[in-house]
Amino acid sequence: METEPNMVLRIAPEWRSYEDYLAALDAKYRRNAREQSKKLAAAGCTIEPLTDLQPQRSPVAPINLSVRQCVDSPGDIAGNYLPPWARITNSNFRCSVIRRDNTLSVSSPSIVMATPALGYYIGFDRAAAAEGLPIYLRLLHATVATAIDWRCKRLSLGRTALEPKAALGRNLKTCRYAATPVPALNWVLRGFAR
Repeated sequence: METEPNMVLRIAPEWRSYEDYLAALDAKYRRNAREQSKKLAAAGCTIEPLTDLQPQRSPVAPINLSVRQCVDSPGDIAGNYLPPWARITNSNFRCSVIRRDNTLSVSSPSIVMATPALGYYIGFDRAAAAEGLPIYLRLLHATVATAIDWRCKRLSLGRTALEPKAALGRNLKTCRYAATPVPALNWVLRGFAR
């Protein structure tokens, strides 16, 4: 059964840096990416990897919670799950944050799983985004840079916020499969699924 699309960016083997990726973009997308960086810099924002997650637990949690309240999502995740996740994945985890005047504005962990990287966004400061700062788009580019640094072949960006991700990846169909232990029933179900 067809489900929502998963935005996947194939990382070209010749991209050895984020600059290589930018050079491969159409001029319009390249200009937009550079303008996003300039706009954030002018507002006093910097993007950086967060290496020690423990002291950042409390600032990250409210950002996560504010976003999760806006999303119809089953279940909830406590704000302190990032430190154990980082320990379990060891060096295959990077959390990028945007700071504004030394205050944490955004949290965006990226976790690499084997060859494909998985970009996983847990939240951003909606008040800062309402000011017109391209926070989400800049984090998308930061995740692309991480995937290139890690020499991944693909970057999965998930199934939400398809419009901003469309400039980065391509739309791939994803499927779900169901089966029963009775072969004849599987044959009947296949007909219904179509």
